[in-house]
Amino acid sequence: MSYGCGTVCLPVIRRALLFFMGVEATYCTYELFLKPGTIYAYYRFNDIVSFNYEIYDISKRLICVYM
Repeated sequence: MSYGCGTVCLPVIRRALLFFMGVEATYCTYELFLKPGTIYAYYRFNDIVSFNYEIYDISKRLICVYM
């Protein structure tokens, strides 16, 4: 019995296509969501952690101004 191209090649092609679609989906997820999210989280974390205060003495009152 002869095996045609559909019996032998198509399962291999299907697995290869599914693999590359998975790689592409992972890359798109990284580019669209994770990369911008980590950049935003980095700057937001720095805003929360940094202590940029200046203290002014106006008529013997201490006023803290967030920079």
